[in-house]
Amino acid sequence: MEGSRDLVVTLLASSTAGLMARLALHPLDSIKANLQTPSPVPVRQLLSRNLYSGLGVAALGSVPAGCLYFTSYEQARASLGNDSLSHFAAGMFAETLSCLLWVPVDVIKERLQVQQHFKARTYSYSGGLDALKTILRDEGLHGLYRGYGATLASFGPFSAFYFVFYEHFKSNLSGRFDSRIQFAEFACSGALAGALAALITNPLDMAKLRLQIQRAKGDFGPYTSFPRSFETIVKVEGWSALWKGAGMRMAFHAPSTAISITLFEEMKLVWDKVL
Repeated sequence: MEGSRDLVVTLLASSTAGLMARLALHPLDSIKANLQTPSPVPVRQLLSRNLYSGLGVAALGSVPAGCLYFTSYEQARASLGNDSLSHFAAGMFAETLSCLLWVPVDVIKERLQVQQHFKARTYSYSGGLDALKTILRDEGLHGLYRGYGATLASFGPFSAFYFVFYEHFKSNLSGRFDSRIQFAEFACSGALAGALAALITNPLDMAKLRLQIQRAKGDFGPYTSFPRSFETIVKVEGWSALWKGAGMRMAFHAPSTAISITLFEEMKLVWDKVL
């Protein structure tokens, strides 16, 4: 009975945390996505655009996907143990499961975020539902899961490194703050872990995004596979291109992971009291 109650607490806390983090930080994610396109525009120009494109589908998808992500991590960590290797494996496991929900959401979200950049030359969706119907009609289910392997190859390591760093920082910061502001431990640990994991895995994210924003005909070049994406980016744009958007990715993930993990940890306490 106690195990079932803990699971319900985790489910409720993860759902709440995922939604609130997405609502707060979507504009930064939009800037990052546009900076990683083949022909990025200056940030000052991006600021004049609608940075909330794709928010609806992202917010809607973040509830079940975030729920699956945190819950599967907690369950895997409880089974594997409390060392760095276990945290790494639990993070990979959580990402593998949650990607089943995140990838279709991510494809639609990113296309809505960058379509202003291409001025309808590639696609022009009126919203999330229109994007969903159009992708299914023109590209099939494969279109929605474009870059699934790349997403797993990108966010799998991100999640794995993130939880290793997070658990390490949280352990080292434990007791450094007054018990009344324990959330500061979660926030600092989450921000540092998110920034480091984002920096390390930025090249993987670049290759993943290029796969997801192209259509079936390959409007942006031969981004036909994850390795091919790397090869094309390096050949056409140089090695430095793999780090495009790294600063903005860190700027997004540091507060995003800080907010989501802090909300998750705090909401577990709240829901535990409620139940």
